[in-house]
Amino acid sequence: MMKDFLNSRRVHKLAFYAVLMILLIVACFPIYNLMIMSFKSNSEIYNIVPTMWPRNFTWENYIKLFTQTDFVSFVKNTLIVALVVSILSILVSILAGYGIARFDFRGKKAISRSVLYAYLMPRSAMYIPLYMLVTFVGLANTREGLILVYGSFWPCVIPPV
Repeated sequence: MMKDFLNSRRVHKLAFYAVLMILLIVACFPIYNLMIMSFKSNSEIYNIVPTMWPRNFTWENYIKLFTQTDFVSFVKNTLIVALVVSILSILVSILAGYGIARFDFRGKKAISRSVLYAYLMPRSAMYIPLYMLVTFVGLANTREGLILVYGSFWPCVIPPV
């Protein structure tokens, strides 16, 4: 009787979901901790004994964020760069992939290999040449320079599996 119970599908399903819930709690804890810490005062954050819940909720950190920093501008720049780079990368990738897959032309093999080699190149090997290029063109510290770097850097950004 007990052997049938332990081998039953329900027990396996229950154990699977229990392990899944534990992993979910472990994975979500840093986000919870981040959110709760944002409502704590500095003295409570740096307290030797950490608390799971703030003793006194405070909006002080958010007030500082929006009044003493240029946070809204930072978020706006991030969204603009991310959207433009994503759209351009997807567009170029779709068109290039279609062209390489469907058409026969001279240099098709060379282009395919260069894309593969770009994936194999260490990302850190590209930092200085890209910085020199962006500075030479005069796009250093601009949104356009950031879009150019992220857009040209996309094969090296995807980590190998």
